[in-house]
Amino acid sequence: TPLKPFEAMAMEKAVIASDVHALTEIVQHEFTGLLFEKGSSSSLAGVLLSLIEDPMLRSQLGHTAREWVRSERDWNAISHTLGEAYGELEVGSSSH
Repeated sequence: TPLKPFEAMAMEKAVIASDVHALTEIVQHEFTGLLFEKGSSSSLAGVLLSLIEDPMLRSQLGHTAREWVRSERDWNAISHTLGEAYGELEVGSSSH
């Protein structure tokens, strides 16, 4: 489901996702998770191996992902972003 990456990130887990557009908006490669090339089993294997062999990387990605979710995906942040977007729409429509 679309919420799975957010749930994993909130639980401080390292996230692995394919590089399809919708997921690249959520997972920032080497910052909040790792991306692999869509359809490439060797790319997926490489990403998995990186996390298996490097517990510090797993921990850092998980921690950063959790902090990102807490700061960007809580209801206060979402309502603020929506409020700004609606404000821009109001300004844009009043100038026409």
